[in-house]
Formats: sequence, C-alpha cells, structure tokens
Amino acid sequence: MDAPKTLKGYQLLASDGSAINLPYNPSDTETFHKNGEKRGYNQIHLNALYQVLDGYCFDCVLAPEGKTHERAALQEMLARLPEEMNVILLMDRGFEGYDMLASLLLSGKKFIQRLKDVNSNGILSSWNLPDDREFDTEIQTILTARRTREIVEDRETYTVLSSHTSFHFPDENNPFFPMKLRVLRMEIAPGVFECVATNLSPDEFSLSEIKEAYHMRWDEETSFRDLKYTLDLLHFHAKKRQYVEQEIYAGLVRFNFCGAIARHVDPPESQKSKTRKYDYKILFAAAVSICLEYMKRDPASMNPCLLIARFLTPIRPNRSFPRNIKSQSAKSFLYRPA
Repeated sequence: MDAPKTLKGYQLLASDGSAINLPYNPSDTETFHKNGEKRGYNQIHLNALYQVLDGYCFDCVLAPEGKTHERAALQEMLARLPEEMNVILLMDRGFEGYDMLASLLLSGKKFIQRLKDVNSNGILSSWNLPDDREFDTEIQTILTARRTREIVEDRETYTVLSSHTSFHFPDENNPFFPMKLRVLRMEIAPGVFECVATNLSPDEFSLSEIKEAYHMRWDEETSFRDLKYTLDLLHFHAKKRQYVEQEIYAGLVRFNFCGAIARHVDPPESQKSKTRKYDYKILFAAAVSICLEYMKRDPASMNPCLLIARFLTPIRPNRSFPRNIKSQSAKSFLYRPA
C-alpha cells in the first residue's frame, strides 16, 4: 500500500456531513421528518473524515438526521485517531463552537476551523477585530461559566459562557479554561472574506498557505456527490435501517476501492495542453463501472488502468445545483423461484 500523501508532513482530514435519503418508513421515528402537508421523508446523516490528498473516506459515523450533532460525531472520530498520526483537521462553519475548539486543543492535533466573520454573531464578534481587510493575529481568553462582577466586567481576560452552551469543562473542579488561537481573515474574492482559527504557527504555515490548505476541503463536498450519484446511495434494496446502514458502509468500501485504482491513472499528456480551455481529470463514474466489472472477472483478463485513462472530463470550477429532497421507496431485489 502506498504511503499517504502529506502537506508539510501532515495528512489533511476534512470533516463534514451529508444527509442520505432512506426508503419511506414513517414507523422509523428517529429518521422520519414531516414535510409540511406533504408525505414526509426519512433521512440519516453521514458524518465523515475524508483524506483530502488521497481521496478516500478515513472514518465515519452514521446518526439519525433528527438527532445528529456534527460536533459530537467529530469528537467521536477524533478519539479514534492514532496518537502518532500527524494530521490537519479541516472544518467548516457548522463545527463552530467553544466545545469543539477546546476538544481540538486538548487533542493536540492541528486544525483549521472556519468561523463566522467578525461582523456576525459568531465567536469572533467578541473581539475588536478589523472588518475591512485581511489579518493574521492571535487571540486568547479564559472561558468560564462564573458570573462574578469582576469576571463579567473584565472582558479582556474572560469569556463568560451562556447558560445554554454545550461546553463541558475538562476539569470539573476547575471552572476556567484558557484558550489561545491564531485567527486569520482571508480575502477569497474582492470584498469577500473568510475567517479561520488554527493552532498552526505562522512559522510553519503562512496566511496564503492556510488559505490554500483550507480550500482543499472542497474535495470532500464533491466526494459526497460521487458517493450518492455515482455509487447510487440514492436508492436502497432494504427497508429496515440497520440493513440500509450495511448498504451505506458497502458503498463507502466501493468508493475507497475505486478511488484507489483511479488515483493511479494519469490523463494522457495530450489532455494536459495549456491551449485547452479546461484541465482534465479522470471521469470517476466511468472508473467506478470499470472497477466493479474488474472485480467480477479474472484479474489477468483486463487492465482497468488502461481503460480508465480513456474516459476524461473537464474540470469546471464554481458549479452548483439546487437540492431536491423528496420521499422515495426501496428498490427491492427480484428473486426467481428455482
């Protein structure tokens, strides 16, 4: 097995989640959702750690869509990471929270966590930070739930947590948690900014390198599309949730297998010409069909890499499509009597 690809010695693991529609089953109250006056639908949430540079699913947690909490799922996967594994965790705004930041700092793992902008109602609104330019600065505070007069008035030192927060202090006997973060505000388009928090030092990663590393997280979004549409996790043969979950895990295994073969195939040099409007990459849908056919045959009867290299697709950036959620039925197997 090839050694994992790294960026400055770190594997990049992107954490994100995606809802998967299940066969219509209103008796499964944990996954069933009412949709106004319509029929309703069932969903389960796939929370995944995606190895960005090698393009495979590293770990995952399945949870009922109605009870999912992406931060809790990430903490569960974080606890399973080998201590000696050098990683940078990439997370979007859905994971913003003091409890998540504290868990990451206590784990000792490196991370890049996107936060809401400075002029929003997010964590960074508590500090006096510029809102008209990029910056790279350090902030530090002491988190506490105590509300003495001295603490409430000393906003430069303390951040008083809301009584509704999900934050749990690591030491029950110590109601104070010191937190130090490097915060960066990056301009991704004229007048459009993104903010991230990290524990990577400026000597190790500059602002531009942090921006490039975080941008790689988008590959996980496209992996969910491939998993659902190319590997057909839109339709299931089973109706009971435990059997549907088996089909989801089987789909993840197929995704990793097909991706491992496709990664070893480079587009022909003729498709890399700078005179072309787009760059080209392997068409993953064709790679999946070829790899699944390869699994059924004698390995000596075909060379999947040569076949995969024939099917290419242009890389078109900044494309998006609306989501359409609706109920669906199971696609049952057909059995013939002997």
